[in-house]
Amino acid sequence: MLKLKRLFFILICFFSLVTTANTARAFLPSLETIEQAWQENYSSLESFACLITWKNYPDLTTRVWFKKGNTLVEWGIKKEQEQIFGAVLFQKEQQILSSFDFTSPLPFVVYFFYSPAKWKQLGVDIEKSRYVFWQDKPGLELGKGTRRVYYLNEYFYPLGFSLDDVTLIWKNFVYLGNFYLPTQGIFITPWAKEEFSLQWGSLNSLNNNFYFETSYFQKRYSSLGSQIPVKYNPLFKNILIFPF
Repeated sequence: MLKLKRLFFILICFFSLVTTANTARAFLPSLETIEQAWQENYSSLESFACLITWKNYPDLTTRVWFKKGNTLVEWGIKKEQEQIFGAVLFQKEQQILSSFDFTSPLPFVVYFFYSPAKWKQLGVDIEKSRYVFWQDKPGLELGKGTRRVYYLNEYFYPLGFSLDDVTLIWKNFVYLGNFYLPTQGIFITPWAKEEFSLQWGSLNSLNNNFYFETSYFQKRYSSLGSQIPVKYNPLFKNILIFPF
């Protein structure tokens, strides 16, 4: 009799778990709902400027200008006057010009504004979704295996992603210019963990198109050398494994 009661209890627990899981799946938002929420949150943002500073490299600055798919990245060292040592220009997400002698991935701040549809184009199986806790926040996970992206499950702003050997976490959000934007973050690779801070500006007000012209790039950066200062090599080693 005791064995029968124990078996009955186990069966009740099993069916309860199955029912709970099915109910949770039933309340998962559709991809159309997620995409629509993202469009409402971010599709109107066409330009921005962003200053990235680094916890492990307090004298290093990374400046990013973005407008309608074009991106300029500038690397500098804080001194009495900022000393620029490198720059990369992207047009429509393709590297066009660089002061370095290697191919760079897009600056990761641009990834923050990728829609679910864009992630799908990049190989994330957004048809797979589930509720999770991502860095102590209730989140929605899209994807499977080594490529997953995470959104806050109420407002659907991005919380981070895990792509192959890179995990990036967005933190400390503010509501600025009608957009939820992170002011800090961490990216983790097999070799290191890098913490950074973000300062946003020129939201939809970056009126100068010359940032993205090849003539401006050549005039401003043609005299730079192609080498990274040795002290920053570990950071660049980590950045260069970003997959896009």
